[in-house]
Amino acid sequence: MQEGGRWRWREALPGARALRCPACQRSRDHLPAGQVQLSGDFFVAHRDEVMARVRHVAQRTRQRYVLQRLMEIDEDDRQVRITTTSPHLARAIGLALHDAFKGTLDLDAHAQGCPRVHWTR
Repeated sequence: MQEGGRWRWREALPGARALRCPACQRSRDHLPAGQVQLSGDFFVAHRDEVMARVRHVAQRTRQRYVLQRLMEIDEDDRQVRITTTSPHLARAIGLALHDAFKGTLDLDAHAQGCPRVHWTR
C-alpha cells in the first residue's frame, strides 16, 4: 500500500485503488536491479550458514525498505546467483557476507543496468 508517497506493509483501505508496487512489477517482469554471486570452497562447505545470513539480511531489509527484496535464487553445486529488486540490497548482502565470513568481495557498481556483487571464499 502506498501512503504519503511511501510504500508500506499494510492492508489497503476500503475503496482504495489497487496498485502494483515497483518491486512487485520488477519481479513480475523479471527485471532485477541487483545481482549477487556466491562461490568458493568455503561457500560450498558452509552453504547453509551463508544462505541463512543472506536470508536474514534480506528479511531485515524488507521490513524497513519494502521495495528491497530478493527476486530469485538460482543454485548449483558450486555457486549461487541471487537477483534483487534493488542494487542497495545486493550491496548489503555482499557487505554482510564479507563482514561475517571475510573472503573476497567484488562490487561492480558500474555494471550497466544491474550492478553485480561477487563474494567468494
